[in-house]
Amino acid sequence: MIKLATGVLPDDTAWSEAQGKIEIAESIYLCKEKLIESIYSEAIKCGCIAEKFDDISYLKEDVEKIEVIENRPEVQLRMKKPEYSYRLMLGSAYYGTVAAERMAVKDWKKDLIYQFYECYICKKCYFEEDGKILKSWMNGMLDRQFLGENMLDILLRHYEMKYTASVIVSILLYLYIEVLFLIMTQSGMYRSIHYKEIKKNICFGDKITDEEFLTVYNIVFKNSDFLSDFCEHLYFRVGENIIIAKWMFDEDYNVFEESRNIALNAKGSKILGEEVDFFGKNVFENVVKSITNECGWEVLQSGLKVKKTDFDLVAYKDGKVILGQIKVAHCNRKPFQLWKAECIIRKAIEQINACRVAITEDDYLLFSNLKREKIVSKKIQIKEIFYVIITGNSYFSKLGEVPVISIEDLKNILMIEKENALRFREVLKNPFNMYDIPQKPQYRWSLIEQEEYSILYNEFEI
Repeated sequence: MIKLATGVLPDDTAWSEAQGKIEIAESIYLCKEKLIESIYSEAIKCGCIAEKFDDISYLKEDVEKIEVIENRPEVQLRMKKPEYSYRLMLGSAYYGTVAAERMAVKDWKKDLIYQFYECYICKKCYFEEDGKILKSWMNGMLDRQFLGENMLDILLRHYEMKYTASVIVSILLYLYIEVLFLIMTQSGMYRSIHYKEIKKNICFGDKITDEEFLTVYNIVFKNSDFLSDFCEHLYFRVGENIIIAKWMFDEDYNVFEESRNIALNAKGSKILGEEVDFFGKNVFENVVKSITNECGWEVLQSGLKVKKTDFDLVAYKDGKVILGQIKVAHCNRKPFQLWKAECIIRKAIEQINACRVAITEDDYLLFSNLKREKIVSKKIQIKEIFYVIITGNSYFSKLGEVPVISIEDLKNILMIEKENALRFREVLKNPFNMYDIPQKPQYRWSLIEQEEYSILYNEFEI
């Protein structure tokens, strides 16, 4: 990387192998502003530098101002997309609040997979010298993983897929626990685990055939190798073995995020692709319609076709109509996954905007469909229309003018409608207003001081 980076530096700079530094000639010492711009603008374009100081990434921040004060550069940075960062941090704060509520209830401790791995941890810690302390810590880490499970994850695990998401979760939880155990008890830096050992020790391993297990195993580890995923997961694949290592542990790692991404990624498996397609178009949509119906809304069974597209959800209650696009739009918090899911949501927004025009121009389009299923009998009964997108996560709730509602929030919003119509409109537009989020993201300026430079950057803080 250093060799590539020095290729974009001015000619009178050099890489000192002995000192491990880039040497800057005295003649250009006062031109650091130009040097910094040259390094970061050119190197980032080439993809050979993505330097970070704490939470700073020069791929995500703009250089707003550079000054040389007493022969030392001061760089001011600001976020390129503050609204994007705000949404993610607000979504993360939301999930933190949901996790706190789940911690108080502890209903997730009844889950079959949780109980299996709680027992597995107990067995592994039994013969350890500090077994009680180790067991308590590892159970706490297991709890933390289950607190990160959202509604989409739960639906996936309880939907009867032949190649069930529960087996994917089981494999990843097993490896996660083995990494924890490796960190706390063993002197070696890494461990190799044969695929047969994985099947023997995972939840549901005795409920599926060897052939079925290998199918799921190959889906999980299809693209996992040392070169491509060295820093992305808790594991990588070498032949018939999975390698786990102490240095791979990441306290922010979420088993359910990764299993959701694997289960809903149809590439490389025709059978899985067909099942995932069925899950999105049938299971997820049916759950959304069931929740809406349970809250007292009459739901159009056949949908509403408008301009080469359709509304997946058409619901009526007391003069109000909800027209919704239902998109699973799964993602974890990695930039590519967020970008991919956002593209799906933005496409849905375009569809809704086009349909809104058609419905406005044709007064009878919506009425005729509702009348066909005897939901209304007169056009005057339709007094207010709400356009929404219902999806699988809360990272896009403030994306634009069209409300984006996570499936977790749908029932709560519809329950509020029963009590307070004004409040209903407010939380429909911004679902986060339903919750008492203790620490909402705020802008602030931070300063990193070094002898050679200082960096002032605008960021969010929770």
